[in-house]
Amino acid sequence: MPASCPDCARHKLRAGAACPAPNDQVDHLLERLKPRLLIFDEFHSALRGRRQDVKAIFSFLRRIARVHDISPVLVGEIAIYDAVHDTDEMGSRFDTIPIPRWAYDEEFATLLDSLEASLPLAEASDLSREPLVKILHDLSEG
Repeated sequence: MPASCPDCARHKLRAGAACPAPNDQVDHLLERLKPRLLIFDEFHSALRGRRQDVKAIFSFLRRIARVHDISPVLVGEIAIYDAVHDTDEMGSRFDTIPIPRWAYDEEFATLLDSLEASLPLAEASDLSREPLVKILHDLSEG
């Protein structure tokens, strides 16, 4: 690689300053924070890459579970189920729990009320009142 390569400069700086590599940084952060659970929302988007990248992602999930005792929660479309159950190894590591979409009803309005109550708003937004509740339900697809 040429001496002007940005990666070379980064590696030299990292070596000189004793900066940890990105994987070490993640491990250090997880050791420090000690999360028991990591939620990966829209995880199906991670499955749209090359096969080797998807394998690396699942390898990472196995490693954080094994090394840091973290339970990953994968949230998204049905493609996640298919990818996880593609091999027995991954299928046996995850419990699959389908979560139904919210119906447009009183329970959805109650959910919005509880979310609004938990936020430190200066003024109420009235999320559970028409027509806003209907718009929110339609936009979120339940």
